[in-house]
Amino acid sequence: MTGRNRPSLESLLGDLYASMNDAERFPVFAAKLRMAMNAHLVALQTDEAGHVHHVLRNFAADPIEVKPADRADDGSANLYFVRGAAQFLSKGVIDGATLFAPGELERTEFYRQQLCPFDVHWSMGFCLSSVASGELVALSVSRDKRRPAFEPDAMHLAHRLLPHLQNVYDMQQRLQVGDDLSTGMDCLAFGVWLVGRDGLVVHANAGAQRLVGNSRAGMTQRGRLLQPGWRADRPDFQRALACATNPITCQRAELLLHDGEGQAWAACSVHPLPHRGFSGWRPATHPVAIVFVHPLVQARPSNAALRHVFGLTPAEAELACALLRHGSLSSCIGTLGKQRETLRSQIKVLFAKTDTHRQSDLIRRLQAAAG
Repeated sequence: MTGRNRPSLESLLGDLYASMNDAERFPVFAAKLRMAMNAHLVALQTDEAGHVHHVLRNFAADPIEVKPADRADDGSANLYFVRGAAQFLSKGVIDGATLFAPGELERTEFYRQQLCPFDVHWSMGFCLSSVASGELVALSVSRDKRRPAFEPDAMHLAHRLLPHLQNVYDMQQRLQVGDDLSTGMDCLAFGVWLVGRDGLVVHANAGAQRLVGNSRAGMTQRGRLLQPGWRADRPDFQRALACATNPITCQRAELLLHDGEGQAWAACSVHPLPHRGFSGWRPATHPVAIVFVHPLVQARPSNAALRHVFGLTPAEAELACALLRHGSLSSCIGTLGKQRETLRSQIKVLFAKTDTHRQSDLIRRLQAAAG
């Protein structure tokens, strides 16, 4: 193929960046890269500390299956990385021909076992990523014996393409982490939301969707807007979101949510989730918070059970049961007919006996006695 018919850098970049949203565009990019570099094979591979040859995927005109290298075999070590890992890291692009004297590579077991079966004679590579453990991720481009070594023009194109390959690989890894986070969130039994300062949901796990689908739940979602169902809980929830999404405060909060009848319904935690942004990209201006909602168990432990489990006096157990019914100390005052200072003294004792420091933690600990 003449240079006039080879794909341009712009054409390569179009398919490369499109592959972020459509994985099927990467084989199209690889095919164009083979044509642009006058090559017959493109391979995505990794190199670890022991330099064992490990190909993740090949891209060729016809599918090529690569068996894992036998670590005990003399031909298992990838000599390109053995010889040139340091240069690869520093330069980002390397022509394998510069690493060996003429005929040196062809006399090795690595060449006979790993390269000859795929008709690989000349190879160059892009360093996509490296980690502290020493592992490298590379994209290699190879020519067969019937083609010449890589020309200066081909290596010039490779250097121009390198930063785009690294950007796309980095963004794909970050997006994959996001996908893994979403999958992990869906495995949790309680409700988890990623929520912006404005209360709009970015992501909700399956547990969260079940909670807001319950008409008696203490959390509601209309469209993307998430808010407590009990109106009195909404100001505290909004303040918690504002503090957690403020890049200066980044403060977490613990809340107790109530159901439609004003009864304690769930423990809610609002945590900051700082956004660090992509390397070289402008960070997001609207960070999000992660909201955990864990419904309290419906069974109510008896007065006697609380006295037995936590060593409470009858008066302390009475206050504990009232807290479970009403969800806050202020709501218990009229019910118990006691002075506020008396109840404040008793709740301090409850904190000490249950090893808690906040009302929401205390209620969760008391609820656990129901199990």
